[in-house]
Amino acid sequence: MCRRVYASLLGLAKLRIQCCGILIKEMRDSTINYKLVRPSLNVFKWKPPDQGSYKINCKAVIDVRGGWIGLGIVIRDVSGLVMASCSLRIAAGVDDWATNSLAILKSIQFGSECGMFPFIIEFDAKKVVNWNNNSSHVNSNYGTILGDIDGLSSHWSGSNINWVPAVCNTVALGLAKEALKLDEDQF
Repeated sequence: MCRRVYASLLGLAKLRIQCCGILIKEMRDSTINYKLVRPSLNVFKWKPPDQGSYKINCKAVIDVRGGWIGLGIVIRDVSGLVMASCSLRIAAGVDDWATNSLAILKSIQFGSECGMFPFIIEFDAKKVVNWNNNSSHVNSNYGTILGDIDGLSSHWSGSNINWVPAVCNTVALGLAKEALKLDEDQF
């Protein structure tokens, strides 16, 4: 029985390889010019904050098996110089939205502790950014965290939270991933 199943799977794999070979040959022989389309990264260019303010990028990652959250936060000035950064590892069993909300909250707290305000937070979870900016979080499951974000960010005029594509948060992502490897927070 096992040999028969193995032979069937092997035959299926050979058939798939043959089909792929035929498809590749047809593409090569075709008069159509196939071109790989990639989004241009030039569209997403870092823009400095206004003079006298800072830009905070933050990112959160979850280690579901370990029950940890990794947060990465980087603060830059007008020239793009990194003024402060941190990797935080937090024991928590929360979902993506709570984790993303927590990333924004911790970013505000970190920026405030470093005395770097007013600031613009750039984050790549559009839903969380919209919840905060539209004050539509009151009845959400994350209302407490988002209410804290609202309360803290209201202290600094000119500070706001903006959505950016994930490709703009790669440094913060690297810090968040690094946080999961740490035994203690790094500042």
